[in-house]
Amino acid sequence: MNKASKICELLSKISIDLEGISQENMDQQILRAAIIAEYDAINLYSQFFSQTEDEEIMEVLHHVIDEEKDHIALFQNALCNLDPEQADKLDNYELNGEEE
Repeated sequence: MNKASKICELLSKISIDLEGISQENMDQQILRAAIIAEYDAINLYSQFFSQTEDEEIMEVLHHVIDEEKDHIALFQNALCNLDPEQADKLDNYELNGEEE
């Protein structure tokens, strides 16, 4: 198995059964899956970045990774608008794992 095949195995396997889910919950599940996909993309591009020595490719990958991080912020913001409990957790969570 080559390096690219091994890297692609790292991607999450997102399986979502949307049948019977309310529209509000469906939207939240869509956003959560989108966030996972963006993190997967960052992981994939980071692996590619570490495997190349071509400066132009590295520059492109760095730019794309930065854009994926913007996408995560957009999806997270949308999720927080739909899920106040999630927003509260993000606002009040400390690194030691305790809420304020």
